[in-house]
Amino acid sequence: MTNRLLAFGDSFTWGSELSDSLDSWDHTTMLDDNETFKPEHEILASSRAGPYSEIDHNHKKTSTDSAYSKKTWTGLLADHLGYDYRCYANPGGSNQTIIRRLFQYLPYINNNDVVILNWTYINRWDFVDITKLPIDNQWETIRPTNDKNTKFEQFYFDYIQSELWDKWDSLKCINLAVNTLKSKNIKFMMTNIDSLVLDKKHHCPSYINNAQDEIIEYISSFEGKGFNDWCTDRNFPRGEENNHPLEEAHIAAFEYMKDKHDFTK
Repeated sequence: MTNRLLAFGDSFTWGSELSDSLDSWDHTTMLDDNETFKPEHEILASSRAGPYSEIDHNHKKTSTDSAYSKKTWTGLLADHLGYDYRCYANPGGSNQTIIRRLFQYLPYINNNDVVILNWTYINRWDFVDITKLPIDNQWETIRPTNDKNTKFEQFYFDYIQSELWDKWDSLKCINLAVNTLKSKNIKFMMTNIDSLVLDKKHHCPSYINNAQDEIIEYISSFEGKGFNDWCTDRNFPRGEENNHPLEEAHIAAFEYMKDKHDFTK
């Protein structure tokens, strides 16, 4: 059975703005059903199947949802280990998105695989929009950068969202992933973009503290920081459109992480 490395996360794991990802392709190579050129943003909106779609589990085969980058640090690590690489990250997704994707593909994960979960910002939140069809596309992610575009977003950020809520909800996702993967003897490692999930100075009652203590040994940092902050501190080049770290950052992250875990055990 082939060893595989399976990566879950957001745009940093999907590889947005890297040279081999979909959002960096020359859109003139992509054709619609009438063999005419389609703008890249239309391809992303219409062809990528969505955060809970049934994709082909391959890279750049039958679904543009498979058109993630292999130049991310997780992709480079897979190549270094000699593992096949699969990426189930969803750009812009929340930690709830990540845990649902993990459980969606859990039946396809075996004991020869390595799972890497790169947890995202805790202030992203998923909800079900019951007005939308089909059902698989009813999930929506609210992010602070949405600028309160709808009444629902405005209500959420004005009356519901808080750091305490964000930490607790993300900690539940991470604890669930840890316990599930351990129970199935699946090898894994985790990183986090947002250091707030492990912060003990603010909004840290006993249940938060205890939930943090359950997972802290499984979270790998980049010199004590999340990937994005680490890239900022080291002044790595970023994409012009959406400010994602580029290849130099991912190569450095791979070099930093490659010997920190023994996945042969």
